[in-house]
Amino acid sequence: MDGTVCRARRGHLSYVLNGWRGIWRRKAYYVDIPADLPARLRRARERTGCGPKALLDGAHDAPDKLTEGMIRTWLSGSAKRARKDHLDWTLARWEGLPDETPAEPREPEKSSRVPIDEARRARLRALRRDTGLSPPALLQRLGVDRDAIPSGLSGSMIAAWLAGSTKTARRDHLAFIEDAWRHLAAREPGYIPLDAVIVDELRASKKRSGIGETRLLQEAGDKPEGLTPSVLRNWLSGQTATARADHLAFVREAWAACPSRGEVITLTDGDVARLKGLMRAVDTGPGGLLRGARHEQPDGLTSSIIRGWLSAPGRQARREHFEFVIARLQGMMESGEDRIALTPAHIDTLQKERARSGVEIADLARRMKADRGSSPAVTEGMIHRWLAGTAKSAKRCDYEAVLSAWRACPDLSLPDPALLGVERFELSEGRVVITEAMRAHLMAMQERSGKGGVALVAWAEAQDMEIPDGLDHTAITQWLSGARQSAPPEHLRFAATAWNRAMEDAPAWVPLTKELRRQLAAYHAAGLLPSKIFKGATDKPEGLSATVITGWLKGGMEQLRADHRDWVLARCAHLSETGESRVPLTAEIRARLEEARARSGMMQAALLKSAPDVPQGLTANTISAWINGTAATARKDHLDWVLARWTEHVEA
Repeated sequence: MDGTVCRARRGHLSYVLNGWRGIWRRKAYYVDIPADLPARLRRARERTGCGPKALLDGAHDAPDKLTEGMIRTWLSGSAKRARKDHLDWTLARWEGLPDETPAEPREPEKSSRVPIDEARRARLRALRRDTGLSPPALLQRLGVDRDAIPSGLSGSMIAAWLAGSTKTARRDHLAFIEDAWRHLAAREPGYIPLDAVIVDELRASKKRSGIGETRLLQEAGDKPEGLTPSVLRNWLSGQTATARADHLAFVREAWAACPSRGEVITLTDGDVARLKGLMRAVDTGPGGLLRGARHEQPDGLTSSIIRGWLSAPGRQARREHFEFVIARLQGMMESGEDRIALTPAHIDTLQKERARSGVEIADLARRMKADRGSSPAVTEGMIHRWLAGTAKSAKRCDYEAVLSAWRACPDLSLPDPALLGVERFELSEGRVVITEAMRAHLMAMQERSGKGGVALVAWAEAQDMEIPDGLDHTAITQWLSGARQSAPPEHLRFAATAWNRAMEDAPAWVPLTKELRRQLAAYHAAGLLPSKIFKGATDKPEGLSATVITGWLKGGMEQLRADHRDWVLARCAHLSETGESRVPLTAEIRARLEEARARSGMMQAALLKSAPDVPQGLTANTISAWINGTAATARKDHLDWVLARWTEHVEA
């Protein structure tokens, strides 16, 4: 538009022009709403008795996008502009409708409303109380015959009558509900009003026994049909004004039969501190405290309740529960159980046995648990508390059982550091820390023996070597990869010993000299290495592969197995003698081939067709690749045969 662009695509230009034309047309359709139009529309609505929704219903000729909401804004005068076709159609439609036909008079019994005064509201509440049915429950009971319920009657409507939020009701609705409630009250007279005296009695029974609604019904046995914990909660909360007589009698009897839970006290900071101090003194927890006291402890006392007391002061507890726990702890201290104070000397003795044997606390606890002769009360956590110093005393029998169990463990058998390729090593919790130097030594032993983790374990089993418990090929692999940073001493000693023995049985290793590298490089240039020598070979030494030979060729290895070297050199020499070696195609050889072909006047395909003794695998395409330079090497026997045949044709 500013003249900077002189050309445009036809489609783009048409799209823009059509868009602007459409906007202009739509603007032309909109007009200001005349000031008298809202009044004219309202008069038409009152005359016809037809509202905006009814006006549009069934009107198939209504303009596009005309809605009920638009018409309402015109009636209210809030809209200032509208589409002209919308206004014209609406005005014509309304003014063209006939006058409203007077409606037939409704039945006065149904249409008239009656006031709900306090006297009537009280009667309704009494009827509800006598039946025990809330408004929704009443309609549900009557819902078997849906046609009998007057249209428009709902449970929320009845609830509003009872609450006083609605002051009037339809006469037929009110009469129907009063009759229904009276009928049910006469048919089911077994409901009792839940007054304040009954509710207070039930609440007191619940508090006295400490048993809630759910537990009461679970333990009470055969309860009446329809009695649920939620029914009881509604009684106690006042949400239900009546109760079935059999339900109420059952609940009263059940709660009365429950024993009293006794006085409830609030635990002070001093009570909690005293409890913790006694538990530390006897080195026990909530579970250990109640162990063996099942027949003595009060009903309802559990280790979880005791843990709740310890979690925070201010908790409530039944007096008999708290007094039992304190008395039991004091009895444990004062009883004939011989307890000792855990002095630094006691702890040091245990730590020395732990270090000597290399057996950790968890392993010791498992061994003691498996040993039926050990003290069953000793746990892993108990031993941890002793060694950490948080427990100040212990039963003499428990302490001596732990000390005896550690002393029964054999000395930690440490491997010779030289076996692991180091001068010394570090222990952490009874395990040898694997350093980089140690890992390099282990990897060297693996390479020299030719046995990885899987092969080493299999070889050791075949040699009837006793493999330590818990050692497998995965652990060995993870030592070498660094995934595991430590290992049991006996595992490392076994692996190193097994590798050394395997190396004794393994073939000798020889240095990879410069002369040997030169020979290997020549065979590589001839196309025999690293993989062709294996084709058709049946006597390949164990452990030799193209990957191993590639390592020799790349120069990353300083040694190689003597049997591998001897087999590779012999195999390459044999293939060279049989002509299966490959030679590089130099420019001189290509020139000789082109000259021989030109002098013979015979192309590659004709040469092969004329000869009866074509070597297997030789094709015309192969010869073409030699000449045009796309092939870098050629089988020596193939090359010699082609040159000889072309020369024969020249001489002929």
